[in-house]
Amino acid sequence: MLLLVLVLYVNSVKAEEPVCSLYDTVDAPFLSKDGDIMIAGIFNIHSNENTVASFKSKPKQAECKDFNEREYQSVKTMIFAIEEINNNSKLLPNISLGYKIYDACSSVQLSIKKTLAALNDPRSRTFSNLPCSRAPAPVLAVIGMSSTTYTQAVASVTNAFQIPQVNYFSACACLSDRTKYSTLFRTVPSDYYQSRALAQLVKHFGWNWVGTVRTDNDYGNDGIASFAQAAQEEGICIEYSAVISTVMTRQKYIKVIRLIKESSAKVVVAYLNAVAMKTFIEELALENATGIQWVGPLSWITKRLPAKEEYYKIMGGTIGMALPNAVIPGLRDYLLNIHPFWNLEDSYLKELWEVIFNCSLNSKDVTKSKCTGAENLRDIKTEYNDEGEFRVPSCVYKALYAVAHALHNVYNCKDGQGPFINKTCADKMRVEPWQVLHYLKNVNFTTVYGDNVYFDAYGDPEPKYEVVNWQLGEERLIKFVTVGFYDPSLPDGRRIQMNNVSIVWAGGHNEFPDSEIVYESQRAEEPTCRLLASPAMPVFTKEGDIIIGGIFVFHGLENTKNAFKDVPVLPKCKGLNFREFQFAKAMIFAIEEINNSSDILPGVSVGYRIYDACTSIHLGIRAAMALMNAPDEDMFSDNSCKKSSNVHAIIGMSGSSHTIGVARVIRSFHIPLISYVATCACLSNKQEYPTFFRTIPSDYYQSRALAQLVKHFGWTWIGTVRSDNDYGNLGMATFIQAVQQEGICIEYTETVYISYPREKIIKTAHVIKQSSSKVIVAFLSLLDMDILLKELILQNVTGLQWIGSEGWISARIFATEEVYQILGGAIGFAITDSLIPGLKDYMLNVHPSDTPGNALMNEFWETIFSCSMNSNTNASKCTGLENLREMKNEYTDVTELRIPSNVYKAAYAVAYSLHSLLKCKQEQVAVGNKTCENELPVEPWQVVQHLKNVNFTTIYGENIYFDRNGDPAAKYELVNWQMNNLGTVKFVKIGIYDASLPDGHQFIMNNIGIVWAGNRTWIPRSVCSDDCLPGTRKAVQKGKPICCFDCVPCAEGEFSNATNSIDCMSCPLDYNSNEQKDHCVLKVIEFLSFGEIMGIILVTCSLFGVTLTALVASIFFYYKETPVVKANNSELSFLLLLSLMLCFSCSLTFIGEPSEWSCTIRHTTFGITFVLCISCILAKTIVVLMAFRATLPGNNIMKWFGPTQQRLSVLAFTLIQVLICALWLIISPPFPHKNMVLYKEKIIFECDLGSPTAFYAVLGYIGFLSAMCFILAFLARKLPDNFNEAKFITFSMLLFCAVWISFIPAYISSPGKYTVAVEIFAILTSSFGLLLCIFAPKCYIILLKPEENTKKHLMGKALTN
Repeated sequence: MLLLVLVLYVNSVKAEEPVCSLYDTVDAPFLSKDGDIMIAGIFNIHSNENTVASFKSKPKQAECKDFNEREYQSVKTMIFAIEEINNNSKLLPNISLGYKIYDACSSVQLSIKKTLAALNDPRSRTFSNLPCSRAPAPVLAVIGMSSTTYTQAVASVTNAFQIPQVNYFSACACLSDRTKYSTLFRTVPSDYYQSRALAQLVKHFGWNWVGTVRTDNDYGNDGIASFAQAAQEEGICIEYSAVISTVMTRQKYIKVIRLIKESSAKVVVAYLNAVAMKTFIEELALENATGIQWVGPLSWITKRLPAKEEYYKIMGGTIGMALPNAVIPGLRDYLLNIHPFWNLEDSYLKELWEVIFNCSLNSKDVTKSKCTGAENLRDIKTEYNDEGEFRVPSCVYKALYAVAHALHNVYNCKDGQGPFINKTCADKMRVEPWQVLHYLKNVNFTTVYGDNVYFDAYGDPEPKYEVVNWQLGEERLIKFVTVGFYDPSLPDGRRIQMNNVSIVWAGGHNEFPDSEIVYESQRAEEPTCRLLASPAMPVFTKEGDIIIGGIFVFHGLENTKNAFKDVPVLPKCKGLNFREFQFAKAMIFAIEEINNSSDILPGVSVGYRIYDACTSIHLGIRAAMALMNAPDEDMFSDNSCKKSSNVHAIIGMSGSSHTIGVARVIRSFHIPLISYVATCACLSNKQEYPTFFRTIPSDYYQSRALAQLVKHFGWTWIGTVRSDNDYGNLGMATFIQAVQQEGICIEYTETVYISYPREKIIKTAHVIKQSSSKVIVAFLSLLDMDILLKELILQNVTGLQWIGSEGWISARIFATEEVYQILGGAIGFAITDSLIPGLKDYMLNVHPSDTPGNALMNEFWETIFSCSMNSNTNASKCTGLENLREMKNEYTDVTELRIPSNVYKAAYAVAYSLHSLLKCKQEQVAVGNKTCENELPVEPWQVVQHLKNVNFTTIYGENIYFDRNGDPAAKYELVNWQMNNLGTVKFVKIGIYDASLPDGHQFIMNNIGIVWAGNRTWIPRSVCSDDCLPGTRKAVQKGKPICCFDCVPCAEGEFSNATNSIDCMSCPLDYNSNEQKDHCVLKVIEFLSFGEIMGIILVTCSLFGVTLTALVASIFFYYKETPVVKANNSELSFLLLLSLMLCFSCSLTFIGEPSEWSCTIRHTTFGITFVLCISCILAKTIVVLMAFRATLPGNNIMKWFGPTQQRLSVLAFTLIQVLICALWLIISPPFPHKNMVLYKEKIIFECDLGSPTAFYAVLGYIGFLSAMCFILAFLARKLPDNFNEAKFITFSMLLFCAVWISFIPAYISSPGKYTVAVEIFAILTSSFGLLLCIFAPKCYIILLKPEENTKKHLMGKALTN
């Protein structure tokens, strides 16, 4: 009995006063100064070598390189502010501030390590015999850092110990989450405002089509996600979103630059940090990517690093948001008056001097000229002494003053008026960091240069920005010209105010797109281990030679915030999570199975320590730190407390955000972390998480698989909902990038988080209900999906097709009839299910008697059976006879063990790596000095190396290995929510996705019917606009995504033969589009043919004219000896009749398909025959005139115009026309031509005149002869009727001229074949006119009045007259 009491006493002492153990050396600050109050500063003075530890030997600390002048400027600003505060009699009087400043070398690992070093007190070299718990931190605040990723790393440590961290340049909106970063404040505005400011700036200039580029980290991903959401609200569309990584190859840079150059968007928003932007600009310059209007955030917009003069043609005219500039009295002189000879102990000042002046302070260095000491910082322009830009230093300055004012209020507190419990004040001799936190929340002061400084409820300052523009100064230096400002406190539409300053646009064009500082190098060789709070205790433990840690989320968390009015208490856990309990039991089952196996780790026992993180990142980090410490020592030794970690690997946690927090902490100690459900693609980054592994595929594959799934079913208009954490934000960012490449548009993207107020969840449900898209992709965690579902059920949001991520798609908790009304028919990717022999029975056989007195096991039993293990309560007592097989809940549902199988694989992966490590052969795996580590103890970094090479097959046949990113093979099951006849919801496996298969073959669908939303059997449609059928083209609706379009019919002569054609194609010239405009048909060839009615009529008229002319000629020939024939010059009459027959005949050449010979003869024959005809009439008219003039006494004129002269005149007149026609045929003859211009629907086959001038010359000559005939006939109208043909000739010429004068406009205006018809009509009409007017009267006398056809009669008339 005495022994039992002694054991219990010792154990209680252990629990109360656990041992502090230091896992590695603590680094000393590079600059420090003692004071009554210490403030730590952590800066990235250097960068580091981007190398990934191989874990073949103990990892070395990152090597620092490349001095950062801007960061050193911030360091000096911090020191300047502290000295100014110490010299200020009104602020912290009689209290001196000291500082410890560390260099994290741009390394997450070193950031955490330096933070932990800052929290230890290096002044004590030995341990005291007193317990080390609950000692105050040696620093009361931490200033830093300059990047979101590093700030998150530092915050993961400071949050755990309630130490305030004031940041001066990390703008990520994620840092405003007080549930994760409750001790973080900052003097730089959140990107929440900057993203909206950039979106409004883009809108202000009327740009609604932009591209985006971002760094692949928290800053870039979260920033662009916020910008995209704000841009969508402003009606701005994003054409592409490219990703830049610091480890990208040049080929990938070129691919991104080619995308930018070939895109139609000429404005690019670049969410990059300064280093990444500098590298990117260098690549842009090499590719000569000019003409782009760049829009930048404050991370690089005023940084000299990328703003080099040689890049001005690329980046000139850049515009963006910058921190307000400030003029801090005395700071400029302070920065410029430093000198390495005045402070020989500051090695960083020496390095600054050597970098700026390119000289050496080391006399033995022969590679550089020696520094003379006469160098002057005022004579040179660098990032350090850029006196015009004190934007970031002013944020550092305000951070120090914020801490000082908070401390001032702490020390000025009056008893009985304090903010803490019972109105008490802080102990002035022992101020705790959490007390400083309370005062920081309420700080409010005005700087010497007029800035009002305070923090809102999220720890953020008042958000104000300057709009700056890159312009070239007089000395060819890039100037950051302030052209406006942004103030979110102003009303909408007036938040951006532009100054009256000219803006330079893309490419630089004007066109619109006094104590001495002590350097302590070895101040703390063996620092004291100090425990700032009581450690976490495991919920399940088992000792062994090898210890595997487990961190699970057994409980939820009460949503409370620390007011920092008293010592902060640990968050309270509530509500047992049966699923997590199931996961923990799977881990214990696997470890027991390993211990019972003779094939793996023979002779080595594996133990475990399992902790509860209660859905809290802070408690997860606390559990990880507890795992690294040993709980079995109750006193300090006199030796150094540096020792190995007590855990060799950790399995956990249940979410990406929690896993990231733990991974960032334990990476500094090289402890492997194997997650079973953290899927964030960011965890594959081995630069950030070198010791991380997982047995669940990365969201990199799931996001792309979801995008391919959406495309597979033809959905182009979708909505998205995501968890507002790393899992949801990064997974959805990858998904959005993938769907944009597939041409899929997103109508809306909403966020859900477990701590959101109900009003925000109601708003999300309303957006989903009112949207036009019928497909929703939900990248949600289980808890977030549960919150959203409750609201959707209340609002009865049904009929939507849900696409789910593995986070919730196979969760049995949702498999109810009520939820099925919302999620029925949902499809998504689930973790592959596995049948592990013995696991189901093991889980159903657990009993409190297996672990007597275990509080969690008792709570589990009491919760399931609603009984009590404590006999002192009024609840029904647990009998111990309860049977888990009779219960139905998440734990007892062992039909699907997807996640437990991942836990099982994680435990076996650790076991096999340890087996390989302890039993390896000399010629195999080499560690450190080329020997195998085959005896205990084992270092965690050695386990990491063997985990990288692990490769085994489980007893159920699954091959397990990790790729170079620590990820397993990406395989998913495609499941569909269906309800069977019994009303039970089933997750039916309808296919698989295997990322290792070639593109196009990664989906393997089972021959199983899919049930869709609303229990439909057909695929639902979800498009913004219906497909454009063939015969139409897409026209994007203004201000909307490319998936929203109108269908515009193709124009005449154009066609589209595919659905959703972007453009209509033109038909070939001899083709025309059909009525539906979906293909081309051969155009109808039109010409005046013999077979058509018009052609038949004209041919008939032409032949009739020939026949009639021949009849008249026969009559004249028969009666050639009669006076009427002789009196009218029978020879000319017969010649005239012959020419008229030719005129009637030539019209036939105008009918029929044009050919070379028909085109050649038709106009020339017409011209010559008509001239012959008119020449004959002209000769007859002249003969009449001459004959009557010859009857006058003494007139002998007829001898000059006898028959010979008449023949010659006809020949001469005709030869002139023949000459004109000959020249026409020689120079530019008529030719057949298909006229495709006149009509789009048909081709006019016609004879092209060749030379219109020649044609009109032919007509003109005919007109000239006709006019002469008309004039002469008019003059002869009063001659005796017997011999006078003048009146008939006059009338015939009048008719002839009228026809041909009318012909010209009719010919020009008549289209197609009617042009030919008009010409034929003119020929026939004029020919009939001549024939009838001249010969009809004579035929009348000859045939019907023969008595008048006598010489006597003719002479008698003459005498009478």
